[in-house]
Amino acid sequence: MIFLIKKGKKFKPPKHISLAASMNHTTLVVYRKPKIAIISNGDELVEPGSKDCSK
Repeated sequence: MIFLIKKGKKFKPPKHISLAASMNHTTLVVYRKPKIAIISNGDELVEPGSKDCSK
């Protein structure tokens, strides 16, 4: 398991979700579910878990 932030530190959704996505992680383990919304658009997007990131 890879830890993006240390235990007890505040989860910052835009920062930490984009970091996890850039590392091709499709799920995150959290202790309390954050309240977030994601709006994605653009032709540079790829499906989570996709091997082809050359778009």
